[in-house]
Amino acid sequence: MPRRVALGGADGERPPVARPALLAVDFDGTIKGPGKLVSRRLIHRLIRLRRADTKLVLVTGRCMSELEQLIDISLFDAIVAENGTIVLIDGKKKLLAPRSWGPVRAKLLRHFERGCEEVVISLDREQEARASRVVKDMAKIELNKNRIMIMPKGLDKSSGLAVAIEGLGAEGSVASIGDGENDLSMFRASDYRVALENSVDSLKREADYTATLPNGEGVVEAIDFLFSSD
Repeated sequence: MPRRVALGGADGERPPVARPALLAVDFDGTIKGPGKLVSRRLIHRLIRLRRADTKLVLVTGRCMSELEQLIDISLFDAIVAENGTIVLIDGKKKLLAPRSWGPVRAKLLRHFERGCEEVVISLDREQEARASRVVKDMAKIELNKNRIMIMPKGLDKSSGLAVAIEGLGAEGSVASIGDGENDLSMFRASDYRVALENSVDSLKREADYTATLPNGEGVVEAIDFLFSSD
């Protein structure tokens, strides 16, 4: 059975802390299950949170062009894409990779197929061993369940989320919800950490609360717990 722990208190109690001012959520395996659409029930929850002045940030490994085909990005105050290397606020996109990354990425792409990404190189997990041999110390490799991402050192979901929070001028506590290994950095930048039934074990171990349901249903469960007074 998944671990279900109340935030900051005994199981089943409301956390003795202020309502989160900002909610950061992952996309694949979190608000969207494999081969499914984002549920209307979850969309309604997100709309209700924004109306209650909660800042919403989507933090994902996806590229922007894919994301825009899968969800209405206007549901969110900010988008952190490509695993923390791109931030979009009010239609303004900021690439966070250092200028030196361009030549390094071009060199690495000689060995791998180019995808839709502007900054990272996203590959199937089965290419992990080969990627490690090619990348060496030129970049870092982030794991994300059945995917890996080759990306600049020093960047991750945590650093991207920090840029989004600053850009939004958000103040107060941060809650985050994720499912994969690459969400561990986002957890470290959060006050409340929520895993789902389908999250990897390493994320569940770091979570303050683990939902009993997977994917979008688990996100609805977590939102109802975190914002039960709304």
